[in-house]
Amino acid sequence: MSVGAQRPRSRSPAAGRPVTRPELVVPHHALPVSLPLRVAPDELVAEWLRLEPALLPHAAMLTGLVLTATAEPEPGEVAAFLMYEEVGGCLVGGTALLSLELVEPMLGPPSIRADLITARLREAARSLGHVEGLTQLGRRRTASGVPSTRVRFLTTLFPAWDVGDVGCSPMVEVCRWLYPVPTHRDLAWSLAFHTPDLDHAEMLVAGFDAMASSLRWAGS
Repeated sequence: MSVGAQRPRSRSPAAGRPVTRPELVVPHHALPVSLPLRVAPDELVAEWLRLEPALLPHAAMLTGLVLTATAEPEPGEVAAFLMYEEVGGCLVGGTALLSLELVEPMLGPPSIRADLITARLREAARSLGHVEGLTQLGRRRTASGVPSTRVRFLTTLFPAWDVGDVGCSPMVEVCRWLYPVPTHRDLAWSLAFHTPDLDHAEMLVAGFDAMASSLRWAGS
């Protein structure tokens, strides 16, 4: 899957250049949603169900998830992915969002900028009192060698009581990969996953990491 974006306003000298586009290997258990959504949610879900008839009992839930994921896309957001696994006849999962983001301008190649992003995020985590285990943070490279930063943490839904279902945890697990754009020193692609299902978070994040680590630059 290759994507384009309505990009944030870059301040770098390369602002007029095209932004390098990412490509992802989307697994069968991730349902892609282009942003902004150009078809009715029920039409998109019907298309998925033609490809995955086993999801038919979950059609209403999937339509609701599409409505939530596409309600108010921000500038730079280009795609969402509804990621799921079937456990005991029920669907568990979360949502991943691909977006193009402004970052503080940094000199150097993408590998150096990924190091700087990692260092700045680590300092921010320390200032907030996060510790290893609550926040996992480190440098990564995708299968094609794209340098990136990966951060994983728990956070609280706000407001904490507005969680929809009684008994739903107010905590969500978040995992985010950041990929510095090669041609723009102040832009990075972000792929961020979140799930309220803490019981299955390890399995779900592992599936997300597999997709995140498949990113390559279009044309490379």
